[in-house]
Amino acid sequence: MTQEKETLSQWLTQLSESHTSTYRDWTIMRNFLRRIGYKEAIVQSGSVRLHGMGSKTVPPITIHEAATLILIVKKSQEGTPQNA
Repeated sequence: MTQEKETLSQWLTQLSESHTSTYRDWTIMRNFLRRIGYKEAIVQSGSVRLHGMGSKTVPPITIHEAATLILIVKKSQEGTPQNA
């Protein structure tokens, strides 16, 4: 039995379009956020806290909202020249 490896973009797209998430999703999102600079990111029960805690100025967002935002940024960067 072979299983195709899911790309990060495919995973983000699936997550942004769904209404559920798993422990695996939370772990992948946490690790991804920490790799891109959010060292204190916490992802728990589908809630994302980029700076380790929520506040009035930076409230927690859902894992689905985080996936959507990452895809928007990724898409905007794909159309931008590297040296711009």
